[in-house]
Amino acid sequence: MQKIGMFILLFLITTVTWAQKISVQGVVADSEGVLPGASVVVKGTETGNIVGTITDFDGKFNLIVDRDAVLIVSFIGYVVKEFPVNGQTVLSIELESESTQLDDVVVVGYGTQTKASAIASIAQAKGDDMLKTGNVTSVTESLQGMLPGVTSMVSNGKPGDS
Repeated sequence: MQKIGMFILLFLITTVTWAQKISVQGVVADSEGVLPGASVVVKGTETGNIVGTITDFDGKFNLIVDRDAVLIVSFIGYVVKEFPVNGQTVLSIELESESTQLDDVVVVGYGTQTKASAIASIAQAKGDDMLKTGNVTSVTESLQGMLPGVTSMVSNGKPGDS
């Protein structure tokens, strides 16, 4: 009889724990239509064990979260929105376009910068221009003098060995 009582107690504890989690599905869109690739993250999990997903091609997502969770929804060029679940299982989230123009933002390997601050630090060399540099034996030699702020150096005299 004591084993049956322990089983019932364990069952009740498990049921109460599972009752606090719900499966939430939803769609992220803007005024034009759905947003595939939008980030949906549970607030408070940004560091450590992130609980979240990205929307699929149709702007849909599916997560298992606490009933009282708050979702943080973001997409490049849109205002980040916090959306409380409040026990709802089907959500429709609409994001608003950010007022700054995306043309003024440059994505770099270590974050983002405004175009004005990054313009002096970004340069490019086209392959056709590099081929016109003459008789060179390495990429290092063809870049020499082509990009501002780039110093190329050949450490020995062997052709093709930098």
